[in-house]
Amino acid sequence: MGVLAPPTGSGLRTLPADSALVQSFAGHSRLLVVGLAQWPDGRGADYQSLVARLQPLLDKVTEVAAGHDRGRPRQAA
Repeated sequence: MGVLAPPTGSGLRTLPADSALVQSFAGHSRLLVVGLAQWPDGRGADYQSLVARLQPLLDKVTEVAAGHDRGRPRQAA
């Protein structure tokens, strides 16, 4: 996955392609969820902290999306 640009008006700047980036993947049945995370200033420090912040989000998105994939939408907590 490549680096994504933040939405216009978000107040976040577009980081260069060589900025530190965490990627994580999760799957359920026919579903693939890709999580991307970067520090807003593009720094590469605290990599494990960034991974730790991404994982709960990826888990929740995967859980909710899996409910939709099964035809039973779940409410996000």
